[in-house]
Amino acid sequence: MPSIRPASSRRTLCFCASGIFWLLHTGCARDPSSGAPDLFAATPDLSFPVVPDASPHSDAAPSPAAPAQACEDYAAAYCRALDGCASFWLASIYGDVATCQTRVALECLTTLVAPGTSRTTAALAACSAALPFVSCGDFFTGVAACAIVPGALSDGAGCIDSNQCRGGWCDLDAPGTQPLCGQCRGAPSIGYTCSHDCGTSGLSCWRGQCVRYGTVGSLCDDLLGAPCAPNLLCNPASCACKHGACATPSGIGAPCDPMVDLCDGLRGLSCDSSTRVCTAADSFATPGQPCGTIGPGVVFCAGGATCSLSTGTCLASAADGAACDPAQGPRCLAPAECTETGCRLPDATACH
Repeated sequence: MPSIRPASSRRTLCFCASGIFWLLHTGCARDPSSGAPDLFAATPDLSFPVVPDASPHSDAAPSPAAPAQACEDYAAAYCRALDGCASFWLASIYGDVATCQTRVALECLTTLVAPGTSRTTAALAACSAALPFVSCGDFFTGVAACAIVPGALSDGAGCIDSNQCRGGWCDLDAPGTQPLCGQCRGAPSIGYTCSHDCGTSGLSCWRGQCVRYGTVGSLCDDLLGAPCAPNLLCNPASCACKHGACATPSGIGAPCDPMVDLCDGLRGLSCDSSTRVCTAADSFATPGQPCGTIGPGVVFCAGGATCSLSTGTCLASAADGAACDPAQGPRCLAPAECTETGCRLPDATACH
């Protein structure tokens, strides 16, 4: 199945995201000029490891559908779940639910017809049926109905998605591969370099390496590669040790400490330094509008737009096929990625 990631598969977003999903809830690097967090500084992998599924959906197999309809249904279920669990990130990556559905369905179709893929419309329908019932924790860390299943391609073959590979992993960082292509390999272990997912290993791709996410109460240390699940935060004050412990973030109106902000960033909350409660102080701007640090809060650019350092306004994302610049903008709108020839969509037939 597609994995859960809110942006392009190779791009590392500053949020805690083979196939389709991504999100890493990590601390965002702030641009010193604009004051706005660089949402593309550090991607999330929300790929689904193989784990037991406790979702209360029906055991009856959904009826197969045509590929386009199956992908539309999946995109609708995925984007609704993303909006419910991480509305802030959906807005930053896609702008709105409708755009999310259009772009996710586009990538879904690409992977559904990829050579050697194990993915079928029936399996995709099962994933779509499960998504409305999963918790945010499971959405980010594993839903069995959406898990990666090994495909038919041998190790060394070109790929765009782990479901194509017999070994269980499409390594998008493999040397010598074509743009937007990876190489089929055996599933990686903890510490392996990644930029997308970690295949059937049961691990997740976090800050460029395969890790196993911590659950509530687990010891955590981002600097040592021991992160919490994307829907949790590492609370340094919750453990009488040199590390922190994974904790559930605070909701809107909850008391907070601005020095240790444990407000739910996935929903756009932060700790107000004056009231010391979690508030939705940050907002979004559309192309041409001012962005960065404005007044007491930060104004982000919606829909994959870039906050221009030269103008202090949002620069719209580039159209598919148009020129792009991942550093200064314009950036591409996921699932397109910036290459030397402009914003390109993944194409499994081009990977050999």
